[in-house]
Amino acid sequence: MVKVRLNLAAALRAAGQTDQAISAYQQALRADPNHPQAQYTLGGMLKQRGLPTQALQHFRVALKLNPDRFGFISGIARHQHTESRKKAANRGICPIAAA
Repeated sequence: MVKVRLNLAAALRAAGQTDQAISAYQQALRADPNHPQAQYTLGGMLKQRGLPTQALQHFRVALKLNPDRFGFISGIARHQHTESRKKAANRGICPIAAA
């Protein structure tokens, strides 16, 4: 059943139906929270939706489940770098970073 939900989520994502895809990933992860790729993909979608704190939670779970996956490590690093630049821009430290 989890595989079916993950396939549905991937199809919805590919079709550009982001909100429905997020919901499908969340349902799949409620049934099996130990799926690292689903955790990571959901994190990416939440980040795109402007929910960086929730995204980071899923990125961290994905990395904990699969600590050797370089893509997860680099994804978290990119996410944290982007968020720190946004915070600096909002404080007026680095106005270019807001672009």
